[in-house]
Amino acid sequence: MKRHFDPDILRLMDRYQEIVASSKNQKRKTLWKDPHNWNRDMWRGIPVERTIQSPVPFTIALDNSLWSHVLDYSLKDYYSDPEFFLKQQLRKAIFSFENFDDDTVYTNEFYIWFGVITELSILGVPIEWFSNKEGWIKNRIIKDEADLAALSHPDFRTSGLMPKIHQYYEVLSEYAGERFSVMFPEWVRGPFCLAMHMRGVSEILVDCMLEEEFVRKLLRFVTDSKKRWDKERTAFLGQKLTSCNLYNDEIDCPSISPDIYKNIIFPYEKELADEYGSVKYWHSCGNTTIFQNQINKLTNLKLYHCGPWTDFGNAVKTMDRSVGIDLCVNPQKDVVEASEEQMRNQLKGIRETGRDAAYGVRADAFMINGTYNESLIKKIQSWSALARETFA
Repeated sequence: MKRHFDPDILRLMDRYQEIVASSKNQKRKTLWKDPHNWNRDMWRGIPVERTIQSPVPFTIALDNSLWSHVLDYSLKDYYSDPEFFLKQQLRKAIFSFENFDDDTVYTNEFYIWFGVITELSILGVPIEWFSNKEGWIKNRIIKDEADLAALSHPDFRTSGLMPKIHQYYEVLSEYAGERFSVMFPEWVRGPFCLAMHMRGVSEILVDCMLEEEFVRKLLRFVTDSKKRWDKERTAFLGQKLTSCNLYNDEIDCPSISPDIYKNIIFPYEKELADEYGSVKYWHSCGNTTIFQNQINKLTNLKLYHCGPWTDFGNAVKTMDRSVGIDLCVNPQKDVVEASEEQMRNQLKGIRETGRDAAYGVRADAFMINGTYNESLIKKIQSWSALARETFA
């Protein structure tokens, strides 16, 4: 049956298409390598090679918990109705383009992103949804080896969120028509990230010291599940798989020692990197300074995330020149709570430290803290103005 298209969504699509084609957006593209196929709600780019005098690109992104207040919508509706999801996706992009003078690139692509719980759901972890914050897991599913032995590799059509993902892909594709494309979700979470939440945070950290073989069995299951799922995804889309992403907020020191990362976790990341030929993006918001030498050994690493607790100067010295650095400031401390002088001094310090490295700066994951007030958006705009002044 032919779909009745929502006229409000069609109008938003027209406006968004104007933004994609705008001269401002075309100019932003020159700061990044291929800006397409960033398959999630917070766009990221791989910065181009630069000199000390070259501009430093920077981006701004709000967390969905804050977007729900800024644009006044329920996240339960956002994650249950594909047309509502598309409408808010377009509204977010238009608001960002019109209110934040950053270097985010807008492409003729729609994304489908259900948050950090997507792969956990596919692996069988039960999910709970909320109206004003992201969904999260209800409980861990692996209490002992018997639970692990009972698990089956996920089904591309039926496991967890997969029926919803296919529904969203179908609806968004109908709206996209010939004007846009729809990016089918990717499996982006790293093996240890998923193993930790399947098993439990404290439980797996103890296992790494006392039950190493059990941890390896769990990581083997997760890694193989990803490989199988990715093969089905490429067959479904008729594409070739040439890279993977490794999102790992759980990899953090001192929670994890260098030996645990090198000997237990890294071999499975390297296995994926070697098999896929490239790691497009390695991410952890934790302190990963002490792991940088090891991470740098991943095959054809394109972009490394340097979070607020990680030493940016050490990343500049350690990572290969071919690896872009995704430097993220602390949104609360460095923007919301910072004075203009503090912002300016930090931004100048970043530029002095980064010198001619290929890096971009992110102020993202802004969340609601108490009652929403428009002064928060004004504070972000102040940071953006200072970043434009410093990084130009």
